[in-house]
Amino acid sequence: MLVKEFSPQKVWMARLDPGIDLMEALTGFIVENNITAGHVFVMGLVRKVRYAYYNIETNKYQEMCRSDQYLEIIQAAGNISIREDQPFAHVHIALGDSDGRIFGGHLLPGTIVEVGEVTIHSFGGPPMERVFDPKLNMAPWTK
Repeated sequence: MLVKEFSPQKVWMARLDPGIDLMEALTGFIVENNITAGHVFVMGLVRKVRYAYYNIETNKYQEMCRSDQYLEIIQAAGNISIREDQPFAHVHIALGDSDGRIFGGHLLPGTIVEVGEVTIHSFGGPPMERVFDPKLNMAPWTK
């Protein structure tokens, strides 16, 4: 098991503007603020969503939904680490529709928020780093 200890540093809370790409906004903020270790949490409403499921049998992300309907963000949560020498947010999203169904997966660019409330926690200490593993076709924490 790979374990590192961190100390809490800062907490940011923000409201996203309507029409903004959620993944781009999160990535832009963590890069701009050089957050190399942390957590991110989001609640709100999306007008368009893209998410994927990692299919272990094919070693590929399989896009599950590209919806152009309003959906509630029940919870989007993820971690912040380093990938290819840059701060990187790995975020999963759970969404609810008007029938009360909940679904979700790996958040992809192209998810457009109508309302977004974000909390980001940064941690001090040596960051977790992601390195591409060709067997898995993904970049898990490796050091």
